Amino acid sequence: MKIVIFAIMLSFFLYGEIKDIKFNNLHFISNTRALNIIDINIGDKFDENKANEAIKELYQLSYFKNISSEYIDGVLTFDFISQKSIGEIVFKHKFENKSKQEVYAIINIKKGDIYSNYKINKAKNLILKLLHEENLINSYVEVVEEIDNNLINITFKIKEGSNVFIENIFISGNKHFSEDVIKDELFIKEKHPYFSSVPFFDDGKLDFKMLDFNDDKLKEFYLQKGYLDISIEKHLVEVDINNKKASLYLSIDEGEAYKLNSISIFMADDLERDIVKDYKDLSLEVGEVFDINKFRRDLRYIEGKFKNKGYAKVNVLPNIDKEKSNINLSFNIDKQDIYTINDILIQGNTRTQDTVIRRNLYMFLNDKYNKKDIDDSKTSLLRTGFFESVEINEEFIENNRINLTVNVMEKRTAQWIAGGGYSDLDGLFINFSIEDPNTFGSGVSSKVSIKTSSDNKKYTFSLTNPMIFDSDYSAGFSIYKKEEANTIYTKQSVGSEITLGKKINRNTNVFFALNSDDGIVSDTNNSEDNISIGEDRNFLENSISLRLKYNSTDRFFDPTKGITYTSSAKLSGGALGGNVDILDISNYFTFHKTLKPYINFDSIFNFKFSLNNIIPLNNEKIPIHKRIFLGGSKSIRGFEHHSIYPKQDDNTKGGTDSFNTSFEISSIIPNQNTFRFVVFVDYGTIGVDNTNYVEKASYGIALKVGAGMLPISIYYSKPIIYDDDDILKTIELVIGNSF
Repeated sequence: MKIVIFAIMLSFFLYGEIKDIKFNNLHFISNTRALNIIDINIGDKFDENKANEAIKELYQLSYFKNISSEYIDGVLTFDFISQKSIGEIVFKHKFENKSKQEVYAIINIKKGDIYSNYKINKAKNLILKLLHEENLINSYVEVVEEIDNNLINITFKIKEGSNVFIENIFISGNKHFSEDVIKDELFIKEKHPYFSSVPFFDDGKLDFKMLDFNDDKLKEFYLQKGYLDISIEKHLVEVDINNKKASLYLSIDEGEAYKLNSISIFMADDLERDIVKDYKDLSLEVGEVFDINKFRRDLRYIEGKFKNKGYAKVNVLPNIDKEKSNINLSFNIDKQDIYTINDILIQGNTRTQDTVIRRNLYMFLNDKYNKKDIDDSKTSLLRTGFFESVEINEEFIENNRINLTVNVMEKRTAQWIAGGGYSDLDGLFINFSIEDPNTFGSGVSSKVSIKTSSDNKKYTFSLTNPMIFDSDYSAGFSIYKKEEANTIYTKQSVGSEITLGKKINRNTNVFFALNSDDGIVSDTNNSEDNISIGEDRNFLENSISLRLKYNSTDRFFDPTKGITYTSSAKLSGGALGGNVDILDISNYFTFHKTLKPYINFDSIFNFKFSLNNIIPLNNEKIPIHKRIFLGGSKSIRGFEHHSIYPKQDDNTKGGTDSFNTSFEISSIIPNQNTFRFVVFVDYGTIGVDNTNYVEKASYGIALKVGAGMLPISIYYSKPIIYDDDDILKTIELVIGNSF
């Protein structure tokens, strides 16, 4: 016992109290952080074991190669030898033009990081992986290290490999479909023997990322034909680096095709059996080949039917019973409980008022849950053009109630434009406008615009409320002054319009409008009754119009699905007064469908047609400025605006009836989400009183740039059906136009 007490007293005598703590050559962390780690304080009695534990804690940071401590005269000193850190990072032959932030993101290391062989090798492998993803075969990365004091500068010397092209695809095991049919279903194609460098022909480039998709697409083809046991037995790629060629080998076990023998639907009770009381709305039919796509569609259909009745958690469990070459299909429905809406929350809107969002919703508090109402509400919000994206999230809570959270991402809707520009319709122009379809977040559309050029001038003020007091009624008012010049006539006018509207259902609106347009037509080279070529003509057009509009598209610009249809009749003159007596009837239709499920690429198919007919009243001649002319971006591209019309013996220009249509495929440009590449074909006819028809057609390409509410399109067009004296417009710039 005496010996132990003596040892303790000797320890205090030898070491005593710590009067100061010092850190020599400490880098990467501060003195304060080091003190917190070592858990030793000034005033403590020195303990060698505790000092050793402190060294272990500091060493675990991996910042230091060596750490030692020394206690002399009450001062505890820690000496550090730091690990080397990464200095400059240089790339040779690739990534030289990228910013440091982009480079660091690629290789996952940056200047100042602690150096280790593991990190450098990992960065090297990341570069090789990136090159591999770009299908650059036989790439090589050399790492050169240069020591500069405590820094190591790293240089990555990159030798890019080459693209390899598929020369042959060999198929084996196929019994029911030919090699050509199977090859057509693959993402990866053989290199075209003659036109591989021409756009829209197969270049045959080997893309490793697409190999798995290749198998999946081929399996999907077989599943749609009833071959449920299809499997890809072998998938092999042989690469000839020297000749930059490759061969793809696919070995298939097709199995047999199945036909649908029976369909059954089972539920725990019969209370809601009327929801699926028959199978007439199902895609699958007994006796036909089993199609996996139709099966999935029917699964969603049955689930949707119950969700639209309030069964938010319904489970539709399919059972596919194979018997020889037949399938007995059953859907077992566990519909669970009916849910009601407890609360609707709005999030993400910093500008748009909550009421503007809520009035576009089709579900309300205490309503029975309905999936169609939720989907239609999302579409309704996107169609306003106020939002980049809309998500409606569901949260199930107790007592069979559900909270819905509407998350919106707003887009910039206000457009302040002051300056000038160029368009093919106006030439050089000066423009000042303030336009906002969501003024102060109220949902009210307002516009003040002044646009002037050598040929055209337009001054406009308009105000439209699409939902007065959050009702189904709308109202709008506009006044304008216009000066328009084209190759046929010059027109000057002032006018106003009052519009009232009523929402009939979720996709349909009807509008009633009163319009007055007062002006003069001059510089005409058109013959009319009681007017000579070159003679001015005053006109006053008072009109009343009725317009029906249907819109089921999913968003404002570049819709991916849905249709629009507008039919209008405009009566001018008669009891309304004025000297323009006509009936103007027009119909406009568009169809939109995404092609992504079919080609695995963000492309949209667009189709439209327009029918117009002008009918004179009281045997009056139709004034020149009310006649129909085609040509330009809104009808037939590739022809001068207003340049297409029937030629008549009495020198009367302009048609009374027309038809024009367009087919268009619009595709996103990779890595450029605001740019779309467009291929189109336009066709149209125009005549007088259903006679003397003129036919024109064109095709071309376009680049469309989405710029908020003001898209810009550049068209390159070539005529297909035309005459030598037609006025053509090969390149056309259009601002603010949509399909």
